[in-house]
Amino acid sequence: MIIIPSLGLGYQPAPKIATTSMFDWLFACLGPDAVADLPTRGGKANAVRNYFIQACGDVCRVANTPEGVAPYADYLRFTITRDPIRRFLSMYANRVVHHGELGPKSEAAKGLRAAGLPFNPGINLLVERL
Repeated sequence: MIIIPSLGLGYQPAPKIATTSMFDWLFACLGPDAVADLPTRGGKANAVRNYFIQACGDVCRVANTPEGVAPYADYLRFTITRDPIRRFLSMYANRVVHHGELGPKSEAAKGLRAAGLPFNPGINLLVERL
């Protein structure tokens, strides 16, 4: 979990659930002093993400366990959710179609072959086999 003491906030990022937007918003909330600690590699979006992932400036990381978060019990806590069907369609378009993560040259190729599953499945087949 990412802890931001100056904001009294704890945030647990989850991949593909608005993390880039949340990191941008949180960074803006930290104000101009945060810019001094901004990592410079990989463009602004990557730099802002790394600011939180690498625990720069006024950010620390703690285990997302009852013991890890106990000292921050009075911090603001919130959850971001996405419509599961839209999330699934977004995942399919991005990970399967655009990035080819179920293709013959993907890291999953060996497992797909062993399971007798086709490469680059259409969305109907992916849903059927899910």
